Amino acid sequence: MTEPPTSAAPNSVPAARLTNRAGLSWAWLVTLAAAVAAVWLALANWRERGQPIEIRFGEGHGIAAGDTVRSRGIEVGLVQSVELDPSGRGVIVHAALGSAAARLAGEATRFWIVRPRLDLGGVAGLDTIVGPRYVEMRPEGERPNRVFTGLDEAPAVESIEPGDLRLRLAAARRASLARGAGVYYRQVRVGTVLSVGLAADANAVEAEILVEARFAPLVRARTRFFPVGAVEFGLSLEGFKSRIDSLETLFLGGVAFATPPNGGRGAVEGSLFALEEKADEDWLEWEPSIRLDDRQASPND
Repeated sequence: MTEPPTSAAPNSVPAARLTNRAGLSWAWLVTLAAAVAAVWLALANWRERGQPIEIRFGEGHGIAAGDTVRSRGIEVGLVQSVELDPSGRGVIVHAALGSAAARLAGEATRFWIVRPRLDLGGVAGLDTIVGPRYVEMRPEGERPNRVFTGLDEAPAVESIEPGDLRLRLAAARRASLARGAGVYYRQVRVGTVLSVGLAADANAVEAEILVEARFAPLVRARTRFFPVGAVEFGLSLEGFKSRIDSLETLFLGGVAFATPPNGGRGAVEGSLFALEEKADEDWLEWEPSIRLDDRQASPND
């Protein structure tokens, strides 16, 4: 006798298979966390190494790997290696700057090697007599840069501040012009001679001077410049006369200027003035009234 077919039991229906989506998500999270950790370690390593820069100098002056890069007395980087320039005309210093200093290294940033120096301008770099040399950095410019040409020696002034007035002087001969010498007004030092050299066509001596911002209004269109530092002797019916400006100018030289009461408008950056052979007596008697807080106002306004 044939048995009737039986219906499938309810529990015979295939069970649905669930995917372990949670496990897959955790795997991705672990992978992502590992990638983030790798990036973080790479950034930390980059920060520790610093931003690499290259500085070309004419001479190495004993600078070596391990010496520091400093700015205003603070260590901001490290010299990694020093090598001869392939042209044989200088050396290349490879250094790494910390993140803060790297952000400040603009296209006009100045670098020089600090070493002991003794001359008539004073004493500098005494800490390098017993300690290592180091590279001094003065950030300037807004566009970031990584390759620089270093200075052969420390600048005459360590920094040029906003409002400082740079001018050019042309003279028939060098006379009392000397790098680092003072610029004077009424025997008060108001600036510094930045550089001295021959003009482009070699028919004169040309100097660049800096007048500090607070004294810049003293220089006008009709201002007269003259050398100081010479000892002047004279013999007249009144007897023997001599004049020495000061011991500083006697040894270091320098330039002075005088401005007449009708001096005109204030001088602009880069203006060229003639350096006279000597001051007229009348110039030394000029007494203009000039407000030091207003460069454009005319004297005695």
